[in-house]
Amino acid sequence: SGNGNDPSTDSDITGFFGPYSSGLFYLEESSTEEVDGGFFECTNIGDLVWYDTNENDIADPNENGIDGLIVNLHALINGSYEIVQTTVTDHKPGTPSDDGYFNFCAPPGTYFIEVIMPPQGLVQAVANIGNNEEIDSDLTNQHGPGTTNTIYVNGGSDITNIGAGFYPMATAGNRVWHDENENGIQESGEANVENVLVEAFELATGNKVAQSTTNASGIYSIEYLQKQDYYLRFSPPSGYGFTTPNTGGELVDSDVDHTFGYRTTAAYSMEPGQNYINIDAGLKFGVLPVEWLSVSAVNKGDVNVVSWSTALETNTEIFEIERKIEGGSFELIGETSSAGNSTDIQSYDFEDKNIVSGLHYYRIKQIDVDGKYEYSKIVSVEVISTRNVISLSPNPSIGETVLSLDMSSGDAIDITIIDNSGRLVRSINVESNLTGYNSKSITITDLPAGAYVVHITQGSFNEVKRLIVIK
Repeated sequence: SGNGNDPSTDSDITGFFGPYSSGLFYLEESSTEEVDGGFFECTNIGDLVWYDTNENDIADPNENGIDGLIVNLHALINGSYEIVQTTVTDHKPGTPSDDGYFNFCAPPGTYFIEVIMPPQGLVQAVANIGNNEEIDSDLTNQHGPGTTNTIYVNGGSDITNIGAGFYPMATAGNRVWHDENENGIQESGEANVENVLVEAFELATGNKVAQSTTNASGIYSIEYLQKQDYYLRFSPPSGYGFTTPNTGGELVDSDVDHTFGYRTTAAYSMEPGQNYINIDAGLKFGVLPVEWLSVSAVNKGDVNVVSWSTALETNTEIFEIERKIEGGSFELIGETSSAGNSTDIQSYDFEDKNIVSGLHYYRIKQIDVDGKYEYSKIVSVEVISTRNVISLSPNPSIGETVLSLDMSSGDAIDITIIDNSGRLVRSINVESNLTGYNSKSITITDLPAGAYVVHITQGSFNEVKRLIVIK
């Protein structure tokens, strides 16, 4: 109605006084008024709302429709959507037992459909499964919960393949507790923690879909989860951090491992009608400057790579990497800057290029801006050398030098020292079975100052080192 600029050719049916009625107009004596009415053949939009009994996201022939649901047709009018028609799912006329039917008769325009599902414990089936538009579900939530994608009507062919499947919801929940002895396990007598916010996020989109708060028993429940992958995020009271995750059995452990950021769990694949009631969070009092996620060490040929990650950093300044070779003590071998303040997962790597055969132990020392520090757990890696590494230290030397040997074979080792004139001045035999890293002190106080050649022989292996003696 009212389209165009020529009143003599447009339609005057406005519906002001009911269906097919015009607006109000006035007639003076001997005057006339042209009132026109244009009609079009509408496009049928609709199809079926059904109960997906086997939960396969497809409308199978033996599955029943759901009657009594409100379905709205939204039309794009002057740049925004408005509800222009409403119907209720019911028996399909002319069929023996087809329920869940709805239909709209719409003029050309832009639309979407909204299905209102009351709180009956049902959630939407996954949309657009398979290649058959006649039997899939079309609720994509593009325009909000329970809505379809945009539908464009140009007149002509009907659009009667709009389906909406529903099946029982999944739920997630259980308990938040105070892990008083910080062993990561729920034990008798440990207190519940109430008023903890728990949020559920879709893994695919990162969108928050639901939330709950723990009660006086530390219990929470998140309902109306669809057949998707979700992770949870817990918000503990001020002053609390999280205990060690995944310690002990699933019934008694804490599941907050910071997989998708600080305070989050790993992902859970929810199935219709299933209750995931063992997603727990253990809290410990006193937030540490660092929440360690992982620390590991791995040998990669000529280097050991030490890796660690954190879920939380508060006023951190630097990380120092410390190493202990079997039989020795921890010593500083490097450092790296920290994030400072972060609630995101931070990852770090350090390459230890000065390695020998045998077990290497590593730990990370985190130092705050105020000088306080704490250590990570200790990790180890074994280096199995396939080559011989030999060094002399100190060199030049005054009275003693240490010959460090990292040998791949356990054969006996012969050491000879030759002076600058080619004369043998010292012969040393090192016992066999010394594979890996070993050291041998050599006293040289009796040798005159000068340059010497040290020959190291083990079977067919031979290496020459120069030694400078000073007085």
